[in-house]
Amino acid sequence: MGELVPIKLTWEDNSTGDEDETGQEIELYTDSPSFQPNAGPIIYSEVPHPWMRLPPIASGVEEMTVSLQAPITVLKFRVRQYNAKGPGLWSVPANVPISVPAGAGVPPAPTGLGGAVVGAVTAPPPPPVIPPPPPPPTGGGGASSNYAFQSQFSGVQGGSQWSYLDGNDNPLVYSAADRKWSGTDLYLAIWETGFHHGWSLGTPVKLRFTVPVTGQARITGSHKLYQGSGGATFTIKKNAATIYGPQAMNNATEYFYDVTTAVVAGDTIEFILTRDTAGVNNNTQLNPVIQLTTDGTTPQNPVLSSLTPSTLALSIGGAGSLTAELASPAITAASVSLANSDAGKVSVPASVIIPLGQRSAIVPVSGLATGQSTITATYSGVSKQSIVSVQAPVSNTWKNAPAGGVLLCEWDFSDFRAPGMTGGFGNGRLDSDPLEPASPPTVVVSRLELNTNSGGGQLAFYAAPGVKFRELYAGMMVRQNPQWTGRGTGDKMFFLRGPDSNGLLALGGGQLKPQEGAVPYVFFTHNGSNVDNSHIMSLDLGLRGEPNIDRSGAVVTPGIWYKIEFWIRCSTTLTSRDGAVKWWVNDKLCGYYESLNYGTAAAGLTNWVWTETWDGSGNPIHPVPLEHWLGHLYLVGKN
Repeated sequence: MGELVPIKLTWEDNSTGDEDETGQEIELYTDSPSFQPNAGPIIYSEVPHPWMRLPPIASGVEEMTVSLQAPITVLKFRVRQYNAKGPGLWSVPANVPISVPAGAGVPPAPTGLGGAVVGAVTAPPPPPVIPPPPPPPTGGGGASSNYAFQSQFSGVQGGSQWSYLDGNDNPLVYSAADRKWSGTDLYLAIWETGFHHGWSLGTPVKLRFTVPVTGQARITGSHKLYQGSGGATFTIKKNAATIYGPQAMNNATEYFYDVTTAVVAGDTIEFILTRDTAGVNNNTQLNPVIQLTTDGTTPQNPVLSSLTPSTLALSIGGAGSLTAELASPAITAASVSLANSDAGKVSVPASVIIPLGQRSAIVPVSGLATGQSTITATYSGVSKQSIVSVQAPVSNTWKNAPAGGVLLCEWDFSDFRAPGMTGGFGNGRLDSDPLEPASPPTVVVSRLELNTNSGGGQLAFYAAPGVKFRELYAGMMVRQNPQWTGRGTGDKMFFLRGPDSNGLLALGGGQLKPQEGAVPYVFFTHNGSNVDNSHIMSLDLGLRGEPNIDRSGAVVTPGIWYKIEFWIRCSTTLTSRDGAVKWWVNDKLCGYYESLNYGTAAAGLTNWVWTETWDGSGNPIHPVPLEHWLGHLYLVGKN
């Protein structure tokens, strides 16, 4: 790694506090190898380049130091503030003059450069031999083969016969980081579960299947607008002839298609999305399945491939879910039967239906009594199993609150905000759940819609002006929706912080972060470059604290209520290493770090904030809507 260059950024806050500012965002543009664009698409009306967004910092701060890897010659940055109503305006970007002296021992620049022809001209080598196309995928084999777009989506044009084009037949460009094909028109894209036409010019988008052999094709699937409003038209064509549609879409209605047509090798079947209404989100579901036969054989539904998760933990009276999944999308509705080894412990339905064009169905599960039951799903002679365990209910006491502390807030979420709270939700709601352990039934829900990266909201509780604490503790009753997958980026939840500190609990692991573990778990992290905890925690500057006491205790089950207790003591100074953090899940101490650098005693700890920072950053691809449910808050401060 190259040398790190420390650079201090400064600006004027210009805020009065009248807008209840809760934080600030900073974006950089630089030629340093540290640059990693992560702030969404380029907005050419503003600047002709991408930005890298840094972790949020507290409001009122007017400087920060960043360390960027050399070599670096260019640095531009901008700042904006935000509150519960959303972000404010960006500042005018400022260029920072960079003058980095050469490091000690660096060799001098070469001189005397030149060149000359030194040999006879020779013919170029022959072009490489184009390899034959890959063989058809398995799924029917021989006279009958299944081609399922969602399971065969790849970064290769023509892979498994699928090609990714715009409406003018120009090939799209694949991004491995985003798992997405994109065109030259803004937002024109195809991804694993959907596609979108161009935004600026309205260029259509096209998924093409090239028929490998002569025979008969049965084309099944469905389409709908993910956002539930907009204006676009879905069409299927064989060569130039329309064989389905055009079907206009302007709401959340799901449309199913089932078309059978004779084909010859080289024919194309195209799935096309065109714009009807400009300026709206027309993200559209895309899940075609093509059953290709050469001898008149009737295509068969794929087999059952899994019942997940393989283990599920519930509390008595709690609800959760399993997922029964086929090897590829169903070409006709599939009824999956369910057997329950102990109906006195666990409740499940007798069967679930996987609809045409879909790969999976949710199996609702309820805990009845302490113990275990084995759930067996069967379809077409293939069976898969999952073991469901039921435990005693979660305790509703806050036994780890610091003795002698001051109760700042206790709230049952009978309304969005407790007295003294600020914030609100652009996409949230009050809901009812009689299984909430502390103060049922009213809860508040923050929601991020399918395949979007903006939503949810923010709630915050601030100590009275001039009041600060050396310690803060928050006890909370929390759950996620049963279908929760998380995002490929971090899943933030709850902050305990002050003017110069910004730490939080977040969820790691899960379906979209398998490198962190197969199931979600609670960990600590801090968003700030003003302290260094690399002596006790991981990542640059020690930004991430894994559950170092009880990793298994930190694991949570989507759909199941759990109790989080979160305690922080700030350090005397930013470098004194005398702060500490602890967190518990369902009364189990999961993480405990002493010698922590976290804020300063002079600034203290002043606020609790619930925000996921679903603010438009990060990869928007997630296969289900994401929800956090909060049922109770118990907040204590202590000096």
